[in-house]
Amino acid sequence: MKAFVASVMASFFVACGGGAPTITAITSLDPSTVPVGVASLLTGQVAITDDDGNLETLQVTLTTPSKETVSSSIEVGEEAGKARNSTVSLRLQVLPPEAGIYTIAVVAVDGDGNESEARTAEFTAANAD
Repeated sequence: MKAFVASVMASFFVACGGGAPTITAITSLDPSTVPVGVASLLTGQVAITDDDGNLETLQVTLTTPSKETVSSSIEVGEEAGKARNSTVSLRLQVLPPEAGIYTIAVVAVDGDGNESEARTAEFTAANAD
């Protein structure tokens, strides 16, 4: 059984014109290790530049150690979506079904359907001692 819930909070700066969004950085997820079979909250931050200031969603995909994937689309708030530079705080609720390394991939999508390159972060799920 897989469970994955994502939410975002954003801080933002000035809006301008341009093309596809760019994820300039994604921080390490905290905590970096969670227990197998236990719901855990992971946090991290994603820095995004969108020159035309029409960022709409983040596509977040979780890949398990056995290469299964679960995806979620998260709407970015209107004020952050109009910003040229945003720092988005991710809050990811996970329930890892197996031990191993999990990958979170984030893609920023703007109102014109332009997509950023995916940026990734990893966390580990470990069996209880």
